[in-house]
Formats: sequence, structure tokens, C-alpha cells
Amino acid sequence: MIGRKTLAYYLGTKHSLTLLQANYVLSYLGLILNAVLGYLPWLVLLSLLTVKSDYQLVQGFVKAPDKVTTFPRNVLLFHKIVGLEVILGLLGLLL
Repeated sequence: MIGRKTLAYYLGTKHSLTLLQANYVLSYLGLILNAVLGYLPWLVLLSLLTVKSDYQLVQGFVKAPDKVTTFPRNVLLFHKIVGLEVILGLLGLLL
């Protein structure tokens, strides 16, 4: 063991889960802000349709923060969000 520690180790479980939730909220707010300011095409706002499912997955992880069972779902969630935003952003640039 090298002795490296994660941010969650230093913050503790409660603060780490709060940070996780804040990151999701800020990512959606950043998406909206960038579309309003014209940095991203308006079409990327369709990715806001994922808010409900993302919220449910994050809350599931917050209730049972176990890396083995719930964390892989959050990784898939992240890839879903980023993939959808990239696809919609490219479509918006083409249209």
C-alpha cells in the first residue's frame, strides 16, 4: 500500500456525499448558464431531461454509499450525462 488517500478520506462520509450532490447540481447549473451565455448550443438543454433519473441515482448512492453496489451506477450516470451533452452539443453545432 502506497498510503495515498482520497478526498473522501479527508472530508469524511457526510461531507463527501454533500460534495457529490453539489457537483451534480453545479454541473446542471453550468450547463444552463453556458447555453444562456451562448457558449453551448441550445440543444444541449435537452440533457436536462436526465435530471429526474440522475437525482434518483444520486439519492440512492447517498442512502447507501457502498462502492461495490451503488458506485458503479454513478459512474454509468456520469458517462450518460457527458455522452448526451456531447451528442447534443455536436448536433447543435451542425444544425
